[in-house]
Amino acid sequence: MDTDRVGQTIAYGQYGHALVTQDRNVYEAARRRIHEAYANADTIAVSFSGGKDSTVTLFLTLEVARELNRLPVQVLYYDEEMIDPDTVAYVEQIATMPEVEIVWACLPLRHSLRSESRSNWYPWNPAYQSVWARKPPDYAIMSVPGFSLGGEYPDADSAIIQAHPEWGRVYMLAGIRIQESFNRRRALLTQGHWTSDRGRYLYGKPIFDWTYQDVWYAIGHFGWPYSAYYDKAMMYGHSMHNVRIAAWGNASSTAVVSLYRSMYPDFWEACVKRIPEMATIGRYGKTKALSDHLRKPEHATWQQWALHLLGQMPAEDQAIWIKEIKRRVLRWKMKSTEPFPDTPVSIYAGTDSPSQAVFNCWKYVCLLVAKNDHSMRDR
Repeated sequence: MDTDRVGQTIAYGQYGHALVTQDRNVYEAARRRIHEAYANADTIAVSFSGGKDSTVTLFLTLEVARELNRLPVQVLYYDEEMIDPDTVAYVEQIATMPEVEIVWACLPLRHSLRSESRSNWYPWNPAYQSVWARKPPDYAIMSVPGFSLGGEYPDADSAIIQAHPEWGRVYMLAGIRIQESFNRRRALLTQGHWTSDRGRYLYGKPIFDWTYQDVWYAIGHFGWPYSAYYDKAMMYGHSMHNVRIAAWGNASSTAVVSLYRSMYPDFWEACVKRIPEMATIGRYGKTKALSDHLRKPEHATWQQWALHLLGQMPAEDQAIWIKEIKRRVLRWKMKSTEPFPDTPVSIYAGTDSPSQAVFNCWKYVCLLVAKNDHSMRDR
């Protein structure tokens, strides 16, 4: 964390609200936001993945909670079954901390999958219990009222919070950084603030303006623990910038699956039994067969090809992507009188966001549908 870097990210939402002020470094700004969260809630819950960003968010929250005498901190961890052994061990270490109360949730959340026969998989799916990649902890919750198989993270958040009325007004903090993706940056800019009201709870991103260098500097400077997965991944050739913790079966992890066989050979075998498609993903994940370089028939437009691919999907997935497409087209109509373009056409000339054109065309929609990667959707 560069404590001399002041106001590096100056951004404004649609209503002109400054997201970062110029009088604080990122460490002080994050602490101020967490103080603000404590002033507006009965309970702070940290959404924890075992990754570097949620690690920083948790330990910053613990700092503030000690100062305010608001310990323990609630931690919500979604165990996605096919998580590497080092990260599981790290989360178990966090769970033993006396200043933490953890909700270890093993729920059948919806995950995308690269497969010819199916487009999704669900960790801890009761129908596949005989081949689960590992056993859940004895203290894990396997179900919660109001959440059913195939639900998404906000659904699970709401259900768990509703199941704990003693928490009162809840403020959930997540380690979301806008450096990681264009969609995250756009969502924050559109929102105009680092926090949002999700009905049953407030949701905040106190380290949104941190870079990955800030994250690793803070972890090293303060001596905070972290998952040994990062060290192993970097030993196997990953850059510090690109190493991320995610469920192995996710479409978003396709390019790195090939490393898992070498890093965790025993667990790899268990995961292939759980999701046989992993063997193919591991073999071809870094090739053009599963790359983002999408092709279409010469006679078809990108819109026609996107709609064709959409028609091959199960009805459940179709409904999700139709909603996503409508949202993108509507946003385009708010800025242009021209039809939603087939290929990138910049309407942002003279602005600081010319790259938005890439994400607002049928060619990009076609990529979204082909990958069926729900992490790429607008949130």
